[in-house]
Formats: sequence, C-alpha cells, structure tokens
Amino acid sequence: MTMPGAQQNGVAAAGPEPKVVVVVLNWNLKDDLAECLASLDRASYPNRQVVVVDNASTDGSAEMVRTRFPAARLIVNAQNLGFAAGNNVGLRYGLAQEATYLLLLNNDTVIAADMLTRLVAVAEAEQSLGILGPQILYYGTEDRVWYLGHRAYRWLPVPRRIAPRLGLRAGEGDRIEVDYVSGCSMLIRREVLLRVGLLDEALFMHYEDADLCRRARQAGYRLACVPGARMWHKVSRSSSQVKPAVRRLQARNRVFFYRRYPHGPHPWLTAAFVLVTAGATMARDLLRGHGGLIWPHVQGLYEGLTQRVGDDG
Repeated sequence: MTMPGAQQNGVAAAGPEPKVVVVVLNWNLKDDLAECLASLDRASYPNRQVVVVDNASTDGSAEMVRTRFPAARLIVNAQNLGFAAGNNVGLRYGLAQEATYLLLLNNDTVIAADMLTRLVAVAEAEQSLGILGPQILYYGTEDRVWYLGHRAYRWLPVPRRIAPRLGLRAGEGDRIEVDYVSGCSMLIRREVLLRVGLLDEALFMHYEDADLCRRARQAGYRLACVPGARMWHKVSRSSSQVKPAVRRLQARNRVFFYRRYPHGPHPWLTAAFVLVTAGATMARDLLRGHGGLIWPHVQGLYEGLTQRVGDDG
C-alpha cells in the first residue's frame, strides 16, 4: 500500500489552513497505534496537531508514544473511560487549543497522506457541512470498501448503509450526502461541538457516533462522505478483546438510539426490525459456537427496553 507525501512529527508547521486537532483514542493496541501515528506523520495537511488519549493501557502504549512520536500530545487516563468519554478528553483538549476542526480517528487505522487535506477542503467549501467522513476501506486492500455512511429514509424503519459502489465510482471532487458517518473517522466542525455537545458518555461505546450525527442534523448541519479521502481500517481490533461486554453494549445502545430518535413510518416497525435482527444475530452466534454471547445480548436488549434513555445503568 503506497501512500505518498512526507511530513514529519505529530505537529507540522502552521500555515493559513484551519487548525485541525486529530484525536486518537487507544487501549492496548500499541503496534496498531504506532502504524496509525506513522501514517499521520506522512499526512500532507500542515496545520495539524495529534493528541493520543490512552485509556489506561497496560501494553506499553504510552511509553511507545513518548519514545517514537514525541511531537504528539499524550494524555493518559487513570482508567478505561470507554470510547465516548475517552474521546471527549481529546475533544475538550482540541477545543481548548482553538481547533477549527477535530478529527476522531480510530487507532487501528491507516490514513492516506491526502485524506485530511481532502476532508478540510470540502468542509471549507461548504460551511453547512458539520461532520464529514472519508471512504473507509478494509486494511490491506485497495478497493474493498468497509464504510461510506448511512442514509435515513421516511419509509424504512432503520437507516440504510450506502452502497460501496458509490464510493468506488465517485469522481475526484465528489461528495456523498449522508445522515450518519462512523466515529472510526469523522471530521467535526468546532461549532458543531460547541452547539450540540460532545459524545454521550452514558453510551460508553457503540452508537455514540450515530447519536452525535443525529444531534448535528437536528441542529441544521449537513453530513457528507468524501470518497476521494481514503483510509484503511483493521476493523474491531479493540472491541474484539471483550466480546461479551461489547455485545451487551451494542444491543443496549441500539435500542436506546432508536427509542431516542424514531425512524421510519412508525416506532413499532423499528422495534420489530430490531428484535427480529437481534434474534437472527443470536441464532448465528449459536450456530458458530459463540453461545456465550447470547446472554449478554439478552441483557443488553432488556436494559435498552427498561432503562431510561441515557441512563448508564
């Protein structure tokens, strides 16, 4: 995988471009984090600052950052705060640094040298765009699309994923209007966070990115995917380490999200869809020999249905 461009260190010389603070949250993925930060070093966008927020890793991640990437700002949390609260530490830092844009970036990703440049260019050209995402490809491939975004439709009970072919067919300057982008990589305009708030920490992890996107949309901002801005994702490296807990949070927060933000023609259609797909997921887990994931899934569904929306329970 060749990614041209050369800029050294986590902070490049400031120029007329808007300042971007890149927030990379880490938990026990030292080697993946190093590859991610190395790709940020090669980024062509000059006015950027990288902040690594470490969620109390025990694998030497913090020491690696201090040694190999001294220009990156390192914040070490005393405990694992989860995805939402951990990223919020970095977002607050970026806002305090007067960043015009803040980029959330997963630690198990590698960006193209021009990804950030392309995202900021589209954002600067269309001020009504509040959140932008890149085209996210599977790590180790050149054209296998993992994610572009989701769109909501009035007649569907849940949003629909954007077809990968739209990204592969997109022209150099194209952008795809969406309703949701992934927290794996999202460029957020400063004023969006000041107006609608940060990630919802009650969610801990999963659906906090969708929640932020929905709040931004309700505040009048548009969202878009920029296919020409490319990156590669290793997909679920952190969450795969704690599968039962992750499955519970996925199930709980999915129900929370649709209770908080109704979709489609009627809430009961969304509820039926969520329950049917949950049953299919549990059946698939059972057939694959992952029976240990079923009870956490049931727990998550119960909590999502019985707790007040937003409770951390």
